[in-house]
Amino acid sequence: PQQSAQCSQLPRREALLGSFEPKRISSGPSNITSPSQPSMASHLPKGGALFLVLNLLLLSQWETESKLLTRCQLAKELLRHDFPRSYLSNWVCLVEAESGRSTSKSMQLPNQSVSYGLFQINSKNWCRKGRRGGICNIKCEEFLNDEISDDSRCAMQIFNRHGFQAWPGWMSKCRGRTLPDVSRC
Repeated sequence: PQQSAQCSQLPRREALLGSFEPKRISSGPSNITSPSQPSMASHLPKGGALFLVLNLLLLSQWETESKLLTRCQLAKELLRHDFPRSYLSNWVCLVEAESGRSTSKSMQLPNQSVSYGLFQINSKNWCRKGRRGGICNIKCEEFLNDEISDDSRCAMQIFNRHGFQAWPGWMSKCRGRTLPDVSRC
């Protein structure tokens, strides 16, 4: 958990698709594709269409592995992963402040580390990009899917060492403030 200079959602369509959109020209009230513009396929290198299709399939798979949870879905998931009910409102506030309840959020920080997932677990100490490691002994990318068991275990390790103060979002948006009401969830 760290403050962010640049925020991004993974995966990004632009990163996978590049600028393969056909150019458009104005033709009265609606935009149409210009017949004089080459088709998207003519911009692709040999085998590029297959590459584009495979990337679209991969993007589709990534999108089904990430979720934007509702407040009550989040509360129920946290309880299911043994978060104490007495701190549930704090945890919900923390997740809302850090990731907006998105399982696929990642943020590049000024120190070149990256924070991942619901709890914005940072690569500097807690996980390693591309391989298992860090205090939680996990690949950081594991925090970007909708399976939050590993996220929860690592977040509890962070909490057990540093409390909620480890998360800047909790410090600025939750500490000493009215917490979310999850009593009806």
